[in-house]
This record gives sequence, structure tokens and C-alpha cells, in this order.
Amino acid sequence: MSAVTVGLAMLGVLVPVPASAAENGSPVGRITSVVADPEIYDDDGVVVGGLRVSGWATDINLGDSAGAVEVSSGGTVQYAWVGSDWDQWEVRMPLPVGEHTVCATAVNVGEGEDTALGCLTATVPLFSPQPSTQTVTVHPLVGQDGSVFVLREERPVVRARACLDAASVEGEIARLGMVVEVGGWTDAGDHVVSSPPFYPNPVTADGQLCVETDWQVDEPLQPGVLYWATSRLVLDDREPGARADSGVEVAYSPLDAALASPAEGDVLEASKPILSVQVDRTWMSVAVDFRVTSVGSGTAVAEGRGTVDEQGVASWAVPFDDLSPGEHWWQVRVADQFGQSEWSRAWEFVRDVPRAPRPTSASMTDGSGVVQDGLEVAADPEPTVGASVCVEAGTWVAPVSDLSMRLGVVGDDGHRLESGTLALVADEHGDAICVDGSWRVSEDLHPGVHGAGAGGGCWSRTERMVRRRVVPGAGDR
Repeated sequence: MSAVTVGLAMLGVLVPVPASAAENGSPVGRITSVVADPEIYDDDGVVVGGLRVSGWATDINLGDSAGAVEVSSGGTVQYAWVGSDWDQWEVRMPLPVGEHTVCATAVNVGEGEDTALGCLTATVPLFSPQPSTQTVTVHPLVGQDGSVFVLREERPVVRARACLDAASVEGEIARLGMVVEVGGWTDAGDHVVSSPPFYPNPVTADGQLCVETDWQVDEPLQPGVLYWATSRLVLDDREPGARADSGVEVAYSPLDAALASPAEGDVLEASKPILSVQVDRTWMSVAVDFRVTSVGSGTAVAEGRGTVDEQGVASWAVPFDDLSPGEHWWQVRVADQFGQSEWSRAWEFVRDVPRAPRPTSASMTDGSGVVQDGLEVAADPEPTVGASVCVEAGTWVAPVSDLSMRLGVVGDDGHRLESGTLALVADEHGDAICVDGSWRVSEDLHPGVHGAGAGGGCWSRTERMVRRRVVPGAGDR
């Protein structure tokens, strides 16, 4: 068969395909271009530069499937794909500085065999120099936990030094620079902080060209995140090269705490209130000490170590029985294996004792049921005084058994009688707690008007009654 022309538009030219290739079913094509490209990325997504290789290929056996083109240079191999309705292919190969020969082969599909598409040679210039040696340090450090260097400063200083073969940069030494980088994975994604390019005066020794710089991280690091500090070399103002393999792991672990509860200045009546602070997440476990100081005396009256939960909340139950009523300050101090913080700022609370509620009712009767002029008339010179106290549930924080009551009567002539502290009987009524008490007056009341009252934290309003002496046969006097 004579030569078959396959309509492939390469640079506007129809390329004739040998009849033998088409007849035996083997693919046909050609490598047409190899050019240096600075915008080529390696497997880590870093701009390193390399060669952009392109060409065309087709195979009469493709049908609806795709055909592969193998592109190789030394030990680097990449694949491009073509189909029955497209024949152009291109690959971007990350390659080091120097001259490279690139060859392409169309992989056969079905009947036929692989077809060599030719080779071309091109040179990769020094787009992004790679260091041969590198050291990175971060300071100030407080210690090392395994491979992790622990920091107290949220914006540490990174010192980086990198060297490369001086011959590889030749006349471009003056524009050799460095970018320093700190990156870590946070809950919100990658957190990467990079310096601008630095161009320090390079130093040449033993065939190595070295640059060194110090850079203070210009964004605060996040507590508890593991960061990797490293550097990249840069030539002129081009994209920096690949991250160096060497570097250090660092973690910012502050010893800070913020008020959680109670609120500043709260009045606390609970028998053992809970003090809580929020601790910054750190790379290591921490301990939190609590201290309570009397405002009046200025001396510490209680200390203890709290517990820290998974959310970083440290809590401590105050031994309230050891505290006298009044104003108190409380502080915390956070510690890890490398040291401890100073005592925090002081927060205030007031240690209060529960106040007895005002009695809701008081009465005085001898059971006669006689009422005259709106006042109950007591024939018994030693009447019984009774009272009830009701409080809303939740407003009395101490045990109900702590409630007590005194009862008393007072006459309009000033004659006054009081009971001692009475034992009470408690009962719950819906949302209220009520206690009842009664007392039989221990002395004869004088004739006249008397008031009955109940006292706990304060006296109730009085209920008035008349005590009238009764003389048999003579009527009331």
C-alpha cells in the first residue's frame, strides 16, 4: 500500500505516516518539542523547574480506549495519553539542573508493536537551587520532648543555614537567597508562615557556597500544634526551590489560663464551690495549682491541685469549711515537665453564709377561738405560739436541717418572752420547702395586747392577740 496520510495538524503541517506503520497496526507519532520550564512542580507540590515535553501520536486500534505515550529521561519516567479523537500529548518533567536527553515511545494497543517517537535534548538552567547541606535551629527553647523542641514564645526566631555546590551557581552568587518557613497542621487546615526572601552575603568555603539568616516568625504560632521549621534557597526573585529535607519539629506550649467560672466577684454559698479555668492546649500534659487568699488578711487560706479534662478545663473544689466569710482572691499556676508559670492574676469571690429567710407566718392561740374587736382572746395565761417558714426550692443552698427558729411574744407594756432555738419539722410543698415550729409560752402573760413573732435570720411581722384575765362571777376586767 502507498503511504497513508494521517491528518495530524502539527504546527500547521500535515505529517505523512509511513504505510508500514499503519498497515501492521502499530502506533505512529513524533516527539516535537522539549523546552525548559521554571514552573514545574515535584511530587510535594514544590516548584523545582524541569522540562516540558510535547508531541503527537495515534493508533488505528484505539477505538474508544486511550493510548499511552511513555516519556523518559534517565531514571525519570512519565506517561501521557492520547485517544481516537485527540492526538496531542504533553508532560512536565521535574529535572535537576543540567543537560537531559528525553525520549518518547507510543505504547501499542492491539495488533502491532510499540513505536519509538524519537529523542530530543535540552538543558535545565538553575531555576531553583537545592541545598546540599542545611541546618535549622529555633530559639528560645525550654526543652525537648522526644524529637520535638518546646517553645514558650508564640513568635520564635528561626536560624537557618544552607550550602550548595558553588560551581552550580557560577556567576549568580550575588543573587542567592533564602526563604525560611514554619508550617503545621491545625484543626482549620495547614498553617504555613513564610519569610520574605533574604539575600545575605554568601560565604564560600571548600567549594560550598553558604548563606545564613535569622528570622522572627511574624505570625503567632498556635498552641499545641506540631510545626516543621525549614528553609528553601532562592535565586534572584524566582520561585523558591524545594523545602530542604532537614529541619526541626517545634511546638508552642504556653502556660496560660483564662477564667472559666465563677464570674468575677460572684457570691458563693455552696458548701464546696468549683473554681475552673481554661488552659491553652499544649504539646504536653500540664498540671494546674489553685490558691485562695483572704483579702482581709492577705494570707493564703487554701491551696490544691485541680484536674484537667480533655477540653483543657482545669477544675478544683474549694474546701469551703476552711474559709471564713468575706472576700477572697483566687489564682492558678500552670506547670509542665519543663517548668511552671507565675501565679495568674487574681480573681475575686465572696464567701457567704446562707441567710435564714424571713418567716412567712406567725400565730398565737390557746385554742379558744374567741375573737373580740378583731383580736383573738386568750383565756390561757400560757398560750401556744406557732410559726411557719417557707422558702422557694433552690434559694436555700444549705441542708434544710440547718434552718432554725426562735419564737417570742411581746406585750404593749414591753414585757417580752422568747423561746430558745426550736427543732423544726420540714416538709416539701411543690416548689417550696416549709418548716413549722411551735412553743408554749413559759410564763403567764400579763393582761393586755401582745404580739407573737418568729425569728431566724430576722423576725416576722407580729400577729396580735389580747390576753384578758377572767375573774369568775365578775366578768372580764
